[in-house]
Amino acid sequence: MDHRWIFPVKSWRVYDGDTVTFTVDLGFRLSLEITGRLDGIDTPEIRGPERSDGLVSRDWLRCRVGDASDVKIATRASSERMQGKYGRWLVTIFCDGENTNERLVDEGLATFVEY
Repeated sequence: MDHRWIFPVKSWRVYDGDTVTFTVDLGFRLSLEITGRLDGIDTPEIRGPERSDGLVSRDWLRCRVGDASDVKIATRASSERMQGKYGRWLVTIFCDGENTNERLVDEGLATFVEY
């Protein structure tokens, strides 16, 4: 059984290929802004020697989320560690039902990692 929480996204700001700030719809006319780390993947940094590859990953994610008509995020199961070492929520993005985290890897813009 999957115990993840899934939330519709109202707005977002993409910082880099694996860090996004979301405003999520909690229901009951409540929303919350969270910073999320894309769970299970790593993209090049937008600073330093990886900058050019990092900008490509970031821009791809911005387009993917921006072009989607339905964006949702899912957190890890409540029995697992739900936040990364910098306090960002570990999330999976679904754009129009597709796992965007996995798609970044499929496109060669990210690699799988274990946290």
